Amino acid sequence: MLSHADAKGKHVALTYDLIAVSNHYGSLSGGHYTACALNQETGNWYDFNDSHVSQLSGPEAAVSSAAYVLYYVRRDIVPENPIDYDAIRIELPPELQVAIKEQPVEPILEKQITTSN
Repeated sequence: MLSHADAKGKHVALTYDLIAVSNHYGSLSGGHYTACALNQETGNWYDFNDSHVSQLSGPEAAVSSAAYVLYYVRRDIVPENPIDYDAIRIELPPELQVAIKEQPVEPILEKQITTSN
């Protein structure tokens, strides 16, 4: 069990909660990555695999032999109030908003790949 000394020098147990998992399928020379993560507002777990997202039954379904990195948060530092995502959302500049609406993602990525060579 992990512990740390509080302000009075008393050792206090530390509890960590799993909040996400990065998975790798393949070999050392290549493969495919997916992610599983907890929505802390709803308590639901989700699997993110490219453009497909599916809900999982719980954290047990998120951890497998493909787990590459496990992400934990210390329980006593999780904010009690839900995160206000609207307050921290960053707006894209208008010229980027227009570019994204006018072009599909694949051609933009192909241009970046071909021009970087």
